[in-house]
Amino acid sequence: METEKLNWTGQKNEDDLYKETEQWKSSLKFADNAILFVERLLNSYVFEPDTPNLFEWLQNHKIRLHRVRAAKKRNSRRN
Repeated sequence: METEKLNWTGQKNEDDLYKETEQWKSSLKFADNAILFVERLLNSYVFEPDTPNLFEWLQNHKIRLHRVRAAKKRNSRRN
């Protein structure tokens, strides 16, 4: 029964699914850390508000990162 393929997995056994799940978890954690780094960078005063175009570009990314964080929180509550 250990080597028997599960019908709902489409030819994957439990060990393969576990490994794949762990890889996804690792990738999501890495992405979360990258978002946190960029968020902190964008919130620092390295970039002065009077720099033309750069400030608007950074503000746009801050807004987009905030939306990603909010979506992540909503999705994590569902699970």
